[in-house]
Amino acid sequence: MASAPTRTSAPSVAENVSTFFAGSLSSSFSTVALQPLDTIKTRLQTPVAAGTTTGALTHITPNIRSVSMAIVRQHGVLGFWKGTTPSLLRVVPAAGTHLSILRAAEALYADTYGPQPMGPVAALFVAGGSRSVVAAVFQPFGLIKTRMESAIFAHYSNPVMAMRAVVQKEGLRGLFRGLVPTVLRDAPFSGIYYSVYSSLKAQYDDGTATTRFALGTVAGAGATVVTQPIDVIRTRAQLAQSASMSLAQHVRELLKESPSAATFLRGFVPRATRRIVMASATWTLFEQLMERVHGA
Repeated sequence: MASAPTRTSAPSVAENVSTFFAGSLSSSFSTVALQPLDTIKTRLQTPVAAGTTTGALTHITPNIRSVSMAIVRQHGVLGFWKGTTPSLLRVVPAAGTHLSILRAAEALYADTYGPQPMGPVAALFVAGGSRSVVAAVFQPFGLIKTRMESAIFAHYSNPVMAMRAVVQKEGLRGLFRGLVPTVLRDAPFSGIYYSVYSSLKAQYDDGTATTRFALGTVAGAGATVVTQPIDVIRTRAQLAQSASMSLAQHVRELLKESPSAATFLRGFVPRATRRIVMASATWTLFEQLMERVHGA
């Protein structure tokens, strides 16, 4: 989409609707297919306490194998897809909304500055701003998704039950727990991805899905690395049932468990795999769908 033919007028209502549905559809497939990676990532970032021979509690750093085995033991193979429903409720409309905003922004940019692609700095701020709004609106579903994926809230059997439990124990504000780190993660990721992808696409796009997926992979890799530390903090904030802890306190707690920078890389492998593939697949499919529908 970033280097699509430049528009000189705002998209029509019909085009906005088709853009929303194309964006939603393109994200739904990858959300379901890659959900196991997100579940594993959340479990890796969750503090796990186990009794020692002295009776004291100590934190154990799990690995992908141990987490996967625990999921199968507790929930069976389908346990890898825990949190899929709230994930779809969050990701699918959020992707449609975000891509619709970007498409409208491209048209506005062309009307203002002439028939030229959006510059990398403008792309960074437009995508970051769009994702900030979307992240805030759909935050409750993100919170429920994270909790259903974790071992701490394994008793949450479905999203409705989970949402009721949160509201009863933590109030409506509890549904927005972890909003700040969520925005601090999603806005930079989308801004970096869109900016880098736009620049790469303007230079190397040959119109094929393979090339676009490869360009998206490069953009996604950079955005994932930059936002990894805040993703770990976000998970901790959403799993906490107390609003009293600040971001700095979450950081200190993480460093107490493992006093090294590696603590902020927890869950990096499954997260990087999921985020890179998901972003690249969503954008590639979205652009292919839009070109078939509008020739855009």
